[in-house]
Amino acid sequence: MENIKLLNLKNIYLLFIVLLFLFGRVFTGLYIYSFRLGEIMIGLALVILIINLIKSLLNYKQLSAFEKRITLIFILVIAHLLYLFLSKGYEFFDLYPFKTSSYISVVGFFYLGKNLDLDYEKKIPLSLMFAALLMSYFSSIFGISNTYQDRILKYTDKFDYLKASDLIIFFIFFAYFFLKSEFSKNIKLKSFLLSFAIFYLPLMMHKSRGASIAFIIFILFLIYEQLKVKYSHSWKLGVIATCCILFVSSTFIVSKSPVELEEVSEKVIYVSTSRYEKPVQNTPQIYDEYPLLYFENYRAYSSDGNMNWRLQIWQDVFADLASKNSLLSGYGYNDKIPAMELDFRSGNDGTNENVHNFFVNMIARGGFIHATLFIFFFIAIYKKALSINNLKIFFMIFIPLIFTSFFDASMENAHYPLLFYYLLGNIVKSEN
Repeated sequence: MENIKLLNLKNIYLLFIVLLFLFGRVFTGLYIYSFRLGEIMIGLALVILIINLIKSLLNYKQLSAFEKRITLIFILVIAHLLYLFLSKGYEFFDLYPFKTSSYISVVGFFYLGKNLDLDYEKKIPLSLMFAALLMSYFSSIFGISNTYQDRILKYTDKFDYLKASDLIIFFIFFAYFFLKSEFSKNIKLKSFLLSFAIFYLPLMMHKSRGASIAFIIFILFLIYEQLKVKYSHSWKLGVIATCCILFVSSTFIVSKSPVELEEVSEKVIYVSTSRYEKPVQNTPQIYDEYPLLYFENYRAYSSDGNMNWRLQIWQDVFADLASKNSLLSGYGYNDKIPAMELDFRSGNDGTNENVHNFFVNMIARGGFIHATLFIFFFIAIYKKALSINNLKIFFMIFIPLIFTSFFDASMENAHYPLLFYYLLGNIVKSEN
């Protein structure tokens, strides 16, 4: 009976993952009574976190040094969270503070990854995730009709295509389990993962500069793995040729153009720069002759509109925290971050209140106290991965995904951090 329940749980979670790969924000926005699916998942993560912390405290003497360390870290995190709730005038039954503190709740999925083995390195789960990634690739480029969008909006709060941060974590989630599988021991299939990543790269470049840099970092890890294997020269040349063909073909698919070899360089430039030729909404444009990054009056600016938008927000956050002597403890969770109260920073639909940087958001909410505790948590995972010979896979997962969160509101959404922490939990559980 217990095996049947576990099998059902694995299948339910696999269905959740596949639908997430396909629909992203649209899926987590599905209404279940008065709550959205993403809100329910974050609430579930909070319950998992609290239950595991209580269990750890009750059995503290039996815990390993690593488990004691992370238990202490998150007891301190939650203690400071409760202090901020109460000291900043929290009103009972107000759900807004639970939304703004979700970066803490989602850590519950670290325990899920650490304690639950879903066996997604098997053939069927990998095949389903691969198929979902392919469908997401083409739907991101060609979209769906307004008719289908209207039908979808009957069940969810918002229609939105997958963002670059969605695509990168979905791809890395698939790649992690692929590398854990028996298939990765096959030379041809290991080269397939690299080729598939190269095929995905132009879409990343088209959607986001920050995410594309993170994805290139991930690809470099894959290339390093390839270089360690003793292939024949003909096989190496074949892999290089395949990757080049896939990259060029994908570039023309992303640009929605027929393949013309003489236009390859033009299409690569279009794919990697077209997104940044559009002005950022309600943001003053910087003159083209200015460098990418420069300083005036002790303040940083960028000639790139998207980057400049972020830089000004981050600097406003630190300047305001410093003026209020709140750098150590943060603003708390009851109100919007002051830097995001300006209308021109609220996005196209007027709902954005994220600073588009995981650590800046964490410092704004919980101050350097929370930021330091989370850094200690990541260092603890690093040390644990090192002790069980999983350091390579830790870097391959952690560096690209945390880099993406430096320039995006990915850690503040309802699915990116759940997958991120699940992977970290799974890495420290299983030996290489």
